Amino acid sequence: LFEHPGWLDSHCHLDAVLSKCNFDVKNLSFLLQYLESPESATEFPTEAFISNFVYPDKWSLSDNVVINSPVPTFVTFGVHPHLAGRGEDLAKLRELVQGENCVGIGETGLDYSCECKCLEPWEVHGDKFRAQEELLRMHVGLAIEFDKVLVLHCRDSGSGEAAKRCLEIVKECGGESLRIHRHCFTGSQSEYEEWVGALPRVKFGFAGRLGMSSRQKRMARNVQLCHILAETDAPYLCPTGTSFPNHPGNLPLVTRSLAEVLNIPHSLLVLICKINTIVLYGLEDDV
Repeated sequence: LFEHPGWLDSHCHLDAVLSKCNFDVKNLSFLLQYLESPESATEFPTEAFISNFVYPDKWSLSDNVVINSPVPTFVTFGVHPHLAGRGEDLAKLRELVQGENCVGIGETGLDYSCECKCLEPWEVHGDKFRAQEELLRMHVGLAIEFDKVLVLHCRDSGSGEAAKRCLEIVKECGGESLRIHRHCFTGSQSEYEEWVGALPRVKFGFAGRLGMSSRQKRMARNVQLCHILAETDAPYLCPTGTSFPNHPGNLPLVTRSLAEVLNIPHSLLVLICKINTIVLYGLEDDV
């Protein structure tokens, strides 16, 4: 299990991939054309997906996604911070996270960016932030209660304030011992060190193609290999040079770019990301 590299997308949204491609859930086999393409299959096999269901009106698709996916697929359930304060069905969420294929809670977190698609502009301030914090606290509580990975989304204009407040809330809720997937990490060196110091079981997801700024490349080089996860965030965060929508078959673009930035063999980076994902999500007996 831990000797052979393999693609394991640690964070994608298969329900949204289907929607963007105008397919229904029974057509997930279309992913095979990407997974078996020369871009990926000639190197290593695709071993699993972790699909995040973050829109309550799509939660019901999860069972069919798991059944119809061309590779083993595990799920997380949550309410994206963009949707905070819109009347979440928390009883239903509590029921779903107890399912056998559910390995995580989220993604959840705080989004202070201009990309936060609120109902009205004024919601970006005041009540909207309070609703996001309340929602985050609820997710942390579920992750503690059911011993699930907490998938965190922290985004702002680059100030680091969202991540700082998110960490404070996790600690206030007693979540220091949680397994945490810090999704789409783009933070600073000091932010990374603060999170690792406070949360000993945290790992950091890298997405997109790392043709990134010199600051971000320096940051990636300072992340310990035991903390790195590879993710596509499909259908979002398309790697450079690809067209929307993104899909899990683009994971090799992420890992190749990351291996280049880290100056290590690609096969080693793929194996490390696979091991880190399996260990974080407790998939040793399932992949």
